[in-house]
Amino acid sequence: MKTILQSHIRLVISGTDDFSNAFGPGTAQLLLGVEKMGSLNQIAKDIGMSYSKAWKSIRETEKALGVALIERNGVKGSSLTKEGEEILALFQRAHQAAHNAVQQVLIEEAEKKILINNKNKNIF
Repeated sequence: MKTILQSHIRLVISGTDDFSNAFGPGTAQLLLGVEKMGSLNQIAKDIGMSYSKAWKSIRETEKALGVALIERNGVKGSSLTKEGEEILALFQRAHQAAHNAVQQVLIEEAEKKILINNKNKNIF
């Protein structure tokens, strides 16, 4: 049985050559949750992460990028800063563009009959 190859993109954005505290899928997920729910605590709970770990992750990313991503609003929860909104939108656009580019390569290769044989794991 032959299957067209699929891909998974893991994009990270950093303000330095050190990607250890880069903006990646985890930070994007947290920011999307804050944007939708208005609460870092709630999104952390929803994804099974402690609130302190979520805040630590956000603070480390903010430090690496040199901008604040989330603004605390006391008992009202949290919201994204303008910079947080912008980098989240940039990440989403870049991730979609990378995914589309890789999918296009895979489609082109499939059209050339480069498929993987699931039984033998050989590329033809």
